[in-house]
Formats: sequence, structure tokens, C-alpha cells
Amino acid sequence: MSREMHVKVLPTIPDDAHFGEEWNRIVQAMESPQVFYTYEWALAISRAYPSPRPLLFAAYRENSLVGIAALAVDLSGEAVFLAETTADYCDFVSAPADREEFIRLVMQELHARGISTLRLANLPADSVSAAILKTVTQASGYSMFARPAYFCARIALDSPEQRLQIAQSARRSLKKAQNVAARMGGAAVSHVKTYEEFMAEFPEYAAASVARFLAAGQASNLLTQKRRWFMGELAKLLAARGWLTFSTLKLNAKTVAWHFGFQFAGAWFSYLPAFETDLPQLHPGPGAYLLCEILQQASQDPENRVVDLGLGDEGYKQPYAKAGRQTLYVVASRSKMRLLRERSRYRLGKTVKKSPQLESSVRMCMARLTDIRRDMSRQGTKRFALSCLRTLGKRMFQSAEFLFLEAARRQRDDGAELTLVPLSMKLLALTAISMESDRETLEYVQRSAARLRCGGNEGFSLLDSEGVPAYICWVAPFDGFQVPGLKHTLVEPAPNSAMLFDFWTCDSQAGRSAQFTAMIAAHTSQAGRRPWICTDRKNLARFESAGFVPRFSLIKKKKLFLTGNSTLEFRNDTPQMMGLHPAA
Repeated sequence: MSREMHVKVLPTIPDDAHFGEEWNRIVQAMESPQVFYTYEWALAISRAYPSPRPLLFAAYRENSLVGIAALAVDLSGEAVFLAETTADYCDFVSAPADREEFIRLVMQELHARGISTLRLANLPADSVSAAILKTVTQASGYSMFARPAYFCARIALDSPEQRLQIAQSARRSLKKAQNVAARMGGAAVSHVKTYEEFMAEFPEYAAASVARFLAAGQASNLLTQKRRWFMGELAKLLAARGWLTFSTLKLNAKTVAWHFGFQFAGAWFSYLPAFETDLPQLHPGPGAYLLCEILQQASQDPENRVVDLGLGDEGYKQPYAKAGRQTLYVVASRSKMRLLRERSRYRLGKTVKKSPQLESSVRMCMARLTDIRRDMSRQGTKRFALSCLRTLGKRMFQSAEFLFLEAARRQRDDGAELTLVPLSMKLLALTAISMESDRETLEYVQRSAARLRCGGNEGFSLLDSEGVPAYICWVAPFDGFQVPGLKHTLVEPAPNSAMLFDFWTCDSQAGRSAQFTAMIAAHTSQAGRRPWICTDRKNLARFESAGFVPRFSLIKKKKLFLTGNSTLEFRNDTPQMMGLHPAA
């Protein structure tokens, strides 16, 4: 019987335990086995994500499985690694000796199927695949461009000396923090292996991850329900094989740090850590504290030869990781123009990154272009163009009136079932998770997170019985405040005036927004400040019914691109809250 390799193409990941065992046997034969290459990882993706559709290449010699390429076809018709958005490393799975023949067969099959472009993200630079791809792709009618992608920090534990050095370094870092932790009620670290133990912590872990990224001005992938579903499926499958290691740090019985990781083929991999961001007294922070505990545990286990800290250049990795692993982004295409665009984009990106200000501006422009494309796709070209014309007309000619209202009486407590608390990153994370498909809410969350990072203004939230925000409001000094859409800096009409602004209310409580604002106004008044809001004619009646009184308005008059403001005062004899004098 012939020993030549041949390839079968499957449109799904088979739910077949025997096939999975054969797949994982090949993973273990690779030059650097990774949990990301396993059958369980691909199966979790196929269960959690309906698209892109898998394109699985299984190579055989006689009846023995010798190669796996878990690819997919995206919406643009390009072939990609199935795990490209979930895995830190992606590769063609085979023994090193079979790799060249296997990749050549895959490329020939892609060519025969009319796939013009193959994008390979997170391919390890030290992989056998990286060394042979250029030759193999050219022989199959493709041209290739490769550039550096991410760098994964790694801590080697190859010798007793290295293990001792890492353990001592981690112990020194922990010494001071352990004293602080003892005063806070004591610290407890655990490394759990079961799906049930993971799921018990998962809601808090997901919220902490979203909050951590918000604090850094980024978006966590755990914000989406699909990604959370994937993590649950992945944990279930990996726990069944004994590969899951979910680490937690508790202070005074409250979990403050989490590390979702794996122990596989001699590597302890830290995949997605999360930690509370409001523990400044603990140094190192809770995330670094837990990492030190992991390093101590790993250094004592002879089966662990490396601790891989994964993608990202977070500062907490730097004291320990002296080496790492580079990944590549590879494009193989039959289109010369496609490769030219890739090369040009890469060179332009390198130039832009030399100037942080320029990079920030470019990212803002790209985000705006993304929004425009999304709006055009949702509305259609004609409706989008009409909407733009209406917006332009308003900016050029339409006048606007900004009404300033003062809280003139105490509003009865119409939200007794709600709890008033200061706003935090974690509460913003819970808001984003509960409203993940609402674009306006997500934009509000990002805007509020930026204010929390900068400080200066106060944010407040009303929580429902489950501890999820039903209402959010911001409070700032009136003096020097700039109303959005009004190019005018305010001067406070009376001492200690405060502006309540940028309100958000969940859909189920939308009709009570004015009453909730009055509750924040009462809280502001109790602190000795005079609460004000700014609104328009459309919302005037509901705020008046909640106890706010119009004091004056600013009218912005526009003629082409010229802007002028005029002030109109109202007469009102309604007594003010706390017996203060009229504001206007």
C-alpha cells in the first residue's frame, strides 16, 4: 500500500473522540506542542462561533492521521487559521518531518478551491512552518509577505538554577505585599482544575476582565456573549483532559485576581488574567501578586519547563520574563496588489508609530471610518447620504436652545428599591456586559471610563437588586463647565453650583430618568452644593415634574459657520432647595 500523504477536507470539526485522540497525538509530536493546537480548542471554537465556517485539512498516510490544518474561510473569502482570534499561537499540526509535504498539499488544495489569499496570524517565528512557507507557497502559485506580529514573554525553567532564581525573585516581590495582605484579612491562593470551580468564579472574573481593559482604555473580548460562551466551552473541554488551571487570589475571602491558564506539555500558560483595579495599597498589585504565586508553584514542579505569559507587553511581566517568543503575521496571495497593500500598510504603520500623537490621530480616523462603514451598511447608501446632509444643515444653519434648570425642591424618594453608589470601573463593566449589543451604551461606557481614568468629576450610579446599574449620572463644578455642542464656558450663577450631566438609564427604567436625576440632585444638595442640569425644550416638562425649575437659557444662533450666543433669563418665584437664593 502506498505511503504517500493524501489530504481530506472536512467542512466541520468532527465530534469524534477517536479522531480527537489522533489529532492530539500529532500535537504532542510537534517541535513545540501548544494547547492552542489541540482538538479541544478547535471543537470549542466550532461550538461557540457559527462563523467563519471551518475548513479542516486532515492528512493521512494509509489510514494513519499525520497532519491537521484547522483553517476557516472568512466573509471576504480568504482562508485563515480557525483559532486566529482566540489563540496566542497558531500553526500547521504535524511532525516536523512531515511539515513541508503537508503544507504543500494544503496550498495545492486551496489553489484548486479558488482561494486566492491565505492569512496566517500568530504563527511562531521559530516554527518549522515559518522556515518552509515561502518556498512551498511559491511552488503552489502564491506569493508571500511576512512581518513580525506579537511577542510572548516567557520564563524558562530549564535548570535547577533557573528554578531557584525565579522562586527567590517571586518570593522577594511577595514579601511586602504579604504583610499588607495580612492586615487586609489574609490572602489565599488556589489553582483549581474543574469546570464547576471555574464557573463559580466566571461571572466575577468576566466583569473584572472588562473593567481591567476599560481602565486601560481598551475593550475586553469577554464583553461579548459569544466569547464568554467560548471560554465556558473551552474550560469544560480542557478540564476533562486535566489541562485547565484556573488560579485565584482571595483577600479576606473576596477574590481580587484571576488567571485563566493551562498546564500542557511542560508549559504553564497564562492566557487571560484579570484583577481588581482599585487596590492601590497592595504592591505589587493583585495581578502581579497572583503571578508571583504561580511562578513559585511552577518552579517547584519538575514537569513545568516554562511559564508562558502570552501576548501583550504589560508591565507586570517585565521583572520576570527575560526571553520570549516572536510570532509572525503571514499573507500568501495570488494577487500581487494584495501583497503590495500589505507591505504598504506595514511600512506606513511603522512610520506612524514613531509619533504617539500621530498614531492616536490615525487610530481615531480609522475608528471613525469604521463607524461610517457600519452606518452605511446598516442604513444603506441613500439613507446614509440623506442623514449626513441633514446633519450638515443643522451644523450650518440651525439654532439651538440650551435650558438651565435648578433643583428647586426635594424629590420624593421614587427609587427606594435602588441603591446609590459612586461609579467604578467594575460597575461600568457590568453595564457594558448587560447591554453588549447597544452601541450607544458601549460608547457611553467608554466615555465614562475615560473620565474615571482622568479624575476630577464625580460619577454616581443607582443599582438594581442584582447590583447592576440602572442609572448613571456625572457631577462636575458648574464654573468652567462646557456643555457638549455649545462652545461656551459657563460661569457659576451662585457659589458651590454643580452641573449634573451625561445621564444614562437602562431600557427597563427609561421612563424614570428625570426622577433618578432628581435623586442625584438631592444627594448633591445634601453635600452642600447647588445642583443644576442642562436640557432642551423636548425634555423640559419631565424635568419640571421631577422638581427642576428653569432659570435661564443660552441660545446658540448659527448662520453658515458663524456662531453667536445669547442669554435669556426666566422669572420664577419657586423656593429653592435648602432656602438658597435664585441662581439666575
